[in-house]
Amino acid sequence: KPWFSFSMHTQIPKAAVVCSCLFCVGVLLACGTTWWKQRESLFVVFMTCLGFLEALCLVEQGRRSVDGNFLWGYSFCLFILFVLCAWKWFALVSNSLGKKLLQWGLGVLYGWHLYCGVLFFLRLVGGETYWMK
Repeated sequence: KPWFSFSMHTQIPKAAVVCSCLFCVGVLLACGTTWWKQRESLFVVFMTCLGFLEALCLVEQGRRSVDGNFLWGYSFCLFILFVLCAWKWFALVSNSLGKKLLQWGLGVLYGWHLYCGVLFFLRLVGGETYWMK
């Protein structure tokens, strides 16, 4: 059941996945090919992709089928990827106007993601459920 685990948390799972990694993809594209030469960066990207494929394709059966346990690996790897990309984003320094605009745009994406995460956390603390109704 592809997308089943993701569909338990949002009505538009594909858009949610794209939005969750948009900042990271933007930073990696802005860095060019330099991050491919760093084994740690390549490993984190590979593990995030592997975690995504695991969450996409694997679903438990029985009463644990709605627990979404396969999302944990993807969520953890996505967090590590965000840390790596935030580090690379802070390291982006350029004097050209285009690169500065790109860095500001990526900052807006990061701020938007942070805002959504804090809002989601506040809703959970306020008593809303983690699952779709």
